[in-house]
Amino acid sequence: MAKTTQFGTDYSQIAKVQYGYKPGQITGITIDETGTMFAQFSNERSKPIGQIALASFTNDQGLTPIGSTSWKESRASGAPNYDAPTAGVLGSVESGVLEELNVEIGDELVELVKAQAFYQANAKTISTETTVTQTLIQMT
Repeated sequence: MAKTTQFGTDYSQIAKVQYGYKPGQITGITIDETGTMFAQFSNERSKPIGQIALASFTNDQGLTPIGSTSWKESRASGAPNYDAPTAGVLGSVESGVLEELNVEIGDELVELVKAQAFYQANAKTISTETTVTQTLIQMT
């Protein structure tokens, strides 16, 4: 204890300085056109937390459908090449936007006309069958 000292002074409060931000909870996520995802926090800060990658294929027409809007790679399509949105021939990402139609309107109208023609033909067949049945019943 020989080397300890004590300085007798009046009490004074030292100013507190904060280097940083108060804690926050994630309140939302936004995505910019380059596919970077940002977490929005309750302390009014945002921070990048990841990036969306897009895939391109040597032959898009070779993809195998696995549902009405899902596809998977095949030998014909080639292996996927992953990159960030807007790189090369890849498109951009739009957050909060509903995708528009991805069908060919002309092809869909042709299919609709075909379906209507099939329906009319089936209706005519049923009508003819009913007439023939009635005629047979009247003959007996």
